[in-house]
Amino acid sequence: MIYLDHNATTPVLPEVFEAMRPYFCEEWGNPSSAYKFGSKLKGVIEMARACMVEPPTVTFRHDSGRRH
Repeated sequence: MIYLDHNATTPVLPEVFEAMRPYFCEEWGNPSSAYKFGSKLKGVIEMARACMVEPPTVTFRHDSGRRH
């Protein structure tokens, strides 16, 4: 079977999954929250954005593309 609906989900490279594993399994939470755990995750996201090769070409969306 060939799966072509990558608009709904997209597979990630194994090395990306391994880098993200702690945030999928152990350190998940809402980075926009006011509590300490959320603040830590917000810092992790900011650090990841700073490490990207071309950050201006990437748009981080949290609303599934819906306009409010």
